[in-house]
Amino acid sequence: MYNKNSKNNSKKSSNNNKIKTVKSKTLAEQKNNEKNKSINELTIRKTNTKKIDRKKPLVSVIVTICNTAHLLHSCIESIVEQTYTNLEIILIDNYSIDLSYKVCEKFANKDKRIKFTCDVFKSESDMRNYGLNQATGDYITFVSGSDFISLNYIEYQLEIIQKYDADISECEFIKVPEIVSAENSFEPPKQNVERITELLPWQAIENLHSVSHNTCVRTVVLWNKLYKRFIFDDIRFPEDKRFEDEFTTYKLFRKAKKIVCSNQILYAYIQIGTFKNRSFYDEHRLDILEAYENYMKFFKEMKSPYMLERAGRRYLRIMLIIRKEISAFDKHLPDKRDTIKRLDSRFKTIYNYLNVLCDKYPYLADNKPLHKIYYNKYNAYIKIIQEFNQENLKYEHNRRRQSL
Repeated sequence: MYNKNSKNNSKKSSNNNKIKTVKSKTLAEQKNNEKNKSINELTIRKTNTKKIDRKKPLVSVIVTICNTAHLLHSCIESIVEQTYTNLEIILIDNYSIDLSYKVCEKFANKDKRIKFTCDVFKSESDMRNYGLNQATGDYITFVSGSDFISLNYIEYQLEIIQKYDADISECEFIKVPEIVSAENSFEPPKQNVERITELLPWQAIENLHSVSHNTCVRTVVLWNKLYKRFIFDDIRFPEDKRFEDEFTTYKLFRKAKKIVCSNQILYAYIQIGTFKNRSFYDEHRLDILEAYENYMKFFKEMKSPYMLERAGRRYLRIMLIIRKEISAFDKHLPDKRDTIKRLDSRFKTIYNYLNVLCDKYPYLADNKPLHKIYYNKYNAYIKIIQEFNQENLKYEHNRRRQSL
């Protein structure tokens, strides 16, 4: 009797264990379903079954993605639904830790024009270089995985680049808060009067160093433009660098025979977070100084004192901004003192060089010599920081004395 009961009890316990494992599996499945619920609820308006038409120009759209799942659906949908359909859409995900890859897979399964890659890249420069190596289109454009474009973006850009026989076309863009997306029926505003400007390479390069900050930003960014494929034949982005546009855009302009610019707002740049929200200083921020040094070397080789002085002005301005940023995050920046010493020394060197340049070419010294203004601001800021540090030292010294 004892043996039979023990066998029955063992059978019951094994059955109970099976039931428990089944229940645990169902609970795990429920949790996974809840996680994927937001992805499963995404709907694609149309299933695009159109094949690539080689009779029409093929446009390669390179999309770089890194942890933007909450914005990615709007981004990809704005590309898939373009009025110009002969596209090669290259989605590159830098192993996002959110559900970005699931959004990409969902679209890739529905649209044959999409090529999806998920891999590890050091920087966005490397992702774009990978996209360029994969692209087979006659034209190339870049879209960030957090942004979106107007539905006629590619059709319009292609139209003006062909109409004016240009190698690069450019449109205006608008900054949009992160909470706004294409799903909220946001459409970039249209300009009532269309204005097209044709630029020679040196004119476009000059706009990179315009006194107007908006002109500089619109001209230097990579993602509001359409390029002919040959422009990138021997040009790639610098590896593991931030501000790859500052390193590269002037080279693209130099290779083009004509750049055409439109005042139509067709690109929406999504503002994700702000510099103030950061808790640490990104050392790659200093890469922009290297980019500006490249500008100055380029204009020296071109023997263009006017552009050299303009680039020097902007160099001093960005050094002033970075100097302030370093002070804001001084506790989080390794080797802060050495970095500041190098920055202060370089600032004085560039300032003295611009003084010599203006003495040699008097026409460069306008009524408002901005490099002198930046120099005064820089010195004034250093004095403020020194006084602030002295006050902090006095405060700490008095606090310690009182605690003894």
